[in-house]
Amino acid sequence: MASVVADLPSYGPIAFDQVDNNTNATQLFKNNINKTRMNDLNREETRLKTFTDWPLDWLDKRQLAQTGMYFTHAGDKVKCFFCGVEIGCWEQEDQPVPEHQRWSPNCPLLRRRTTNNVPINAEALDRILPPISYDICGANDSTLEMREHAYAEGVIPMSQLIQSIGMNAVNAAGSVTGTAAPQPRVTVATHASTATQATGDVQPETCRPSAASGNYFPQYPEYAIETARLRTFEAWPRNLKQKPHQLAEAGFFYTGVGDRVRCFSCGGGLMDWNDNDEPWEQHALWLSQCRFVKLMKGQLYIDTVAAKPVLAEEKEESSSIGGVAVASTQASEEEQQTSLSSEEAVSGDVAPSVAPTAATRIFNKIVEATAVATPSTNSSGSTSIPEEKLCKICYGAEYNTAFLPCGHVVACAKCASSVTKCPLCRKPFTDVMRVYFS
Repeated sequence: MASVVADLPSYGPIAFDQVDNNTNATQLFKNNINKTRMNDLNREETRLKTFTDWPLDWLDKRQLAQTGMYFTHAGDKVKCFFCGVEIGCWEQEDQPVPEHQRWSPNCPLLRRRTTNNVPINAEALDRILPPISYDICGANDSTLEMREHAYAEGVIPMSQLIQSIGMNAVNAAGSVTGTAAPQPRVTVATHASTATQATGDVQPETCRPSAASGNYFPQYPEYAIETARLRTFEAWPRNLKQKPHQLAEAGFFYTGVGDRVRCFSCGGGLMDWNDNDEPWEQHALWLSQCRFVKLMKGQLYIDTVAAKPVLAEEKEESSSIGGVAVASTQASEEEQQTSLSSEEAVSGDVAPSVAPTAATRIFNKIVEATAVATPSTNSSGSTSIPEEKLCKICYGAEYNTAFLPCGHVVACAKCASSVTKCPLCRKPFTDVMRVYFS
């Protein structure tokens, strides 16, 4: 497997008013043209001439040059003129386009953006470039089969897995209960400049197209590591209640404009933060299809967050009669009445006016299920993780995700969100799902 030997260049803050051409590589593409025009590396013919001493006969230098690469004459390292990524340490099974796309999924040439590339054969280039594909926030929850065979290291039969993605609620016995929680009544604009929200909370920004068809690629892979996201918050407004470490932990990096942040995984952006806005909750509320949120928090958490606005609205409606506020004593009595078990309400032992609404019952089930799914801790507040269950990437957390279609369970949710190939078999994966062990 080839490896990247240099980070993508830093192109400054991302303009939120751009809807289509808002990739990092595209942002600085025009600025880089003048610097390298003397070498004419925008021409495929010129790039091909740099491969005079190319050491790898088995790796097609013509296809490398065709897709924007030129030889740096340092080992087997090549560099893309259009996105700046440098790739080296090639292996026999590596191919130019997949490796280029793996390490720089936002390359404007690979994504068929407008560039000053001068190909030798435009039709031949069009045949090898990845097809244009679009997705909403990069999420793909299609059901995929996993292999059911003997227990190999890190491979769990399907019967032992419970998929978090797509579930509504899970009770203590592990069975699915409840129905989907109602979605909050909000407006998400199709263009970032017109995004609004009636309640005045965090406003969502538009999502970017997915980087590739089939395999999973974060929209901003350069910020897949939490420390990389944290470094972007050097100029974060200090008067805001949301702290950089909270936002970075929730998957956001700072764009350098106002209070606007973006998710590295789905590409969605949030802005106009209020003091009581919690990063994880706002991420789950506005970008509920984000892979990173689903892996880190699970669908139960997303459903819980989505149910909160509904419950708040019900509470507000029940606190007034004919426009006059109910006295605090009456409110407390009402709370005591509604605290009766839902079983009594369903059985008819409680008057219909006191019985909790369907949304309230669903919310309670979700909260109970979330509490059941939370790992127990000992008296000292720490958990003991067996060595064989440690994440094979960070060795600091328990592995809890499965890569598909290979089925290997070797990484924790945070680490699984920062890679594009299975750490065990080194094959690209099409999806990741959260797993729970009985």
